[in-house]
Amino acid sequence: VGSPALVGEGPFWDDETQTLYYIDAFRPTIYSYHPGTRSHHSVNVVSDKPGKPEVHTTFVIKIKGEKNKFVISDDKRLAVINWDGVSSDPVMTEHLVDVEQEPAASFCDGKCDPSNRLWAGTKGPVPLDVPITEMEKEKGSLYSLQRDKTVKTHLSKITLSNGLIWSPDKKKFYYIDSLKFGIDSYDYNDTTGSISNGKTIFCFKKNNVEGLPDGMTIDQEGKIWVACVKG
Repeated sequence: VGSPALVGEGPFWDDETQTLYYIDAFRPTIYSYHPGTRSHHSVNVVSDKPGKPEVHTTFVIKIKGEKNKFVISDDKRLAVINWDGVSSDPVMTEHLVDVEQEPAASFCDGKCDPSNRLWAGTKGPVPLDVPITEMEKEKGSLYSLQRDKTVKTHLSKITLSNGLIWSPDKKKFYYIDSLKFGIDSYDYNDTTGSISNGKTIFCFKKNNVEGLPDGMTIDQEGKIWVACVKG
């Protein structure tokens, strides 16, 4: 739909403007694509943090009721940017909240729950000279951002946080820690935004499914779709 990304990830569909937003995991770039007009735009993001000129974000999510405002990840913190989805002039982050305490951890996938709370998980460091399956284990966590901008920790000892979705009836939360090679299911309380009673409902290795489970979504019938790296 436009210029190629090195690793295109984090798709977010804005129903109001009928626009798809996504990021490049290896570049400080956010993209927009409008299918109706076939117009494609991109912008580079600059960090407001001293000594850190570029932002390598892993998701971009529009803030409900706020024109041109998005929440993005910035290493181990959350930030806000203003972008009209068209301009190519670099945009600068506005610090929102610091989240992760683990020194080398950084964000992965993020998504909003049925009540519009932002959920996002982190991972530990991934050395460039080793396979991803040999990265440092259990250095990440799963968080949600509350309306008062406080952060709630739901899970710890996560290795590589990725896919997260909620069932259409808002009673289940599904989650992928990629190096567990499975999909975990939790009871979900939409009023409190809490999860409980976690269990693995699908194991990729036991079912001979190749690849590393990554992003995940769910359709209106409650069927789960998973993107597998090298699958």
